[in-house]
Amino acid sequence: MNKIFKTMMLAAVTAFGMASCEDVPAPFVEPELPGDGGGEEITLPYTSANLKDGFEVYTPTGMAWSLGNTYAKATGYNSGSTTASETYLITPAIPLGDAEQVYVDFNYVIAYTNSLGLEEGHQVLVCTEYDSADPAKSNWVKLPFAPKEREDRNSWDMYPANTMSIPAEFLGQTIRVAFLYKCNSNSASTWELTNLKVSTEPGGEVTPDTPDTPTDGGTWDKPYTVAEAIANQTGKEVWVHGYIVGSIPENAGSTVLENMTFTADGAHYTNLCIADIPNETNYANCAPVQLPSGSDARANLNLKENPTMLGVEVWLKGKATKYCGAPGLKEISKYTLTKPTADDDNNAGNTPAEGAKGDGSLENPFNAAAAYNYAAALPAGQETPEKFYVKGIVCQSSKMDISVKYNNATFHISEDGSANGTQFLIFRTKGLKGDDIKSEDDVQVGDEVVVRASLVNYMGNTPETAQGGIIYSQKRNGQDLGEGGGETPDDGEDTPDTPTEGNILENGDFELWDGNVPTNWKSASTAGSASITQSTEAHGGTYAASMGYADKSNKRMAYKETTLPAGTYKFTFYAKGTDTTEGSKCQTRTGYVPVKADGTVGTYNYGDYIDLSATEWTLVEHEFTLTKETTLCLVIMSPKGTSYHTSQNILVDDASLVKVN
Repeated sequence: MNKIFKTMMLAAVTAFGMASCEDVPAPFVEPELPGDGGGEEITLPYTSANLKDGFEVYTPTGMAWSLGNTYAKATGYNSGSTTASETYLITPAIPLGDAEQVYVDFNYVIAYTNSLGLEEGHQVLVCTEYDSADPAKSNWVKLPFAPKEREDRNSWDMYPANTMSIPAEFLGQTIRVAFLYKCNSNSASTWELTNLKVSTEPGGEVTPDTPDTPTDGGTWDKPYTVAEAIANQTGKEVWVHGYIVGSIPENAGSTVLENMTFTADGAHYTNLCIADIPNETNYANCAPVQLPSGSDARANLNLKENPTMLGVEVWLKGKATKYCGAPGLKEISKYTLTKPTADDDNNAGNTPAEGAKGDGSLENPFNAAAAYNYAAALPAGQETPEKFYVKGIVCQSSKMDISVKYNNATFHISEDGSANGTQFLIFRTKGLKGDDIKSEDDVQVGDEVVVRASLVNYMGNTPETAQGGIIYSQKRNGQDLGEGGGETPDDGEDTPDTPTEGNILENGDFELWDGNVPTNWKSASTAGSASITQSTEAHGGTYAASMGYADKSNKRMAYKETTLPAGTYKFTFYAKGTDTTEGSKCQTRTGYVPVKADGTVGTYNYGDYIDLSATEWTLVEHEFTLTKETTLCLVIMSPKGTSYHTSQNILVDDASLVKVN
């Protein structure tokens, strides 16, 4: 049913703060129906920092824009499911008068994956001929909005939109601006926006009631006090001086500053509280500091082994902004226990390490310094598409985590195994030959290893290997434990077990989830019928998909509807049973089903049944040929109970679809 909501629903600012601290979309709240509200005559510049009277929400399909007193939010996600949606947020009529040029600016954040894509799912429109009976039929013209997703998965900081010009043919007339959100049932992003401005000046980011930033503070030689940092949330990078007075548990929500107890188990804390006095107990006078979770900040500040860091004096350089609803510091680029110098300020990033050797090849692997330098020069968060070889000796560090639970290992290496020289972080790598880490003894301090992995500069300040690498070779006390990394060289090139070059699938590693649904693994048709849950028993990375079953019928997990050109394709994934009782058997079967234009499915095309183990991962491969362009869903079967298959959940991970011809 189409709905038109006029004006904005008043929502508690604190409720928004709590929702934004969680990494899931907040539940959709049906807006109330306030009155028209009246309001003053609209003239340029038109601003709506508080999103007050005159807006309309028109929703032809699905979930509507949710309206707050300082922001608006659109999403198709609610309580673990995704609803196909099309909803318009429409401004009141805005006369342009005799302006010779008019611009549209606003602040926004887009989180999570929208299977329609960024530009299709998030549009900014303008019209002069407005159809109030059916706004979707108005003569909307698309403005050149260039949306981008948030860079930090845990951040809800808003970006300024690129400035957009109103088309010349609309000048001198009365316009309306609309924000169109769309998604299908496969996956839904969350779009929040505020601070709309329509004016004759470009780049007019609206920040009402924000104190001016002093010109004589926030620099390395004149750092802000904590009180100044709290008062001046500019979003700019500044130096702040304070004292450690507590720590903040991960995922603590918007009440994090109430926890002023520091614990010895600092590994479970990514954040600090700092204050202007060493013994501050009033959390209102404290600021949270978000340490980079992938860095060695905890180790360098000695938080894990030394809870007596309470009261220690620190200087930090980071972005002054809100974190979990409280003014604080994010994106820390420098931290020091001594008063900063100009050199600290000029070298706030990654300083090149000395003694670099190697080119990253198998024959001449990077040493720790060379790997550090290569990764440090990468753009923040961008993994290398190619994999490099890195050689070193495992050294003692507080970051070392040999995880039997997650079947991977995190540790540092150095040239000689000491912690004095350059160390390089090996992050969540698989074991020798790509096998799971099954014992805390699989990697030990003093082991000489060659690791094969992509490199990444995590958060722009932590050079490391990307998650999912493997230990290619390993020596302990001079004895070879093995080498080869589970790979078969081909013409001098090392090739992974699973084809990944040109992988058509997005989120084949099941690391991205929309609530309880793995991103892109939900079909709009009936192709997918199995329930899917998240499992931490992964073949690679952190997560795998656990596919449910039914005793008397086959169930299927389906990848989203995908249109493929004619050709031959190879679909591969790793699978594993879950029933370890004696006599249990497990099978799976994979293939595809064409999807017709009306959403109905055609005939299922399967390969052979494949036997699975409940203790080891099995590589499943299926090759098929399309004689013409086809829209289809890839499917993986969880068979009904038979003498060949005991009904059980099946784990699936590291899927790939490549065109081989």
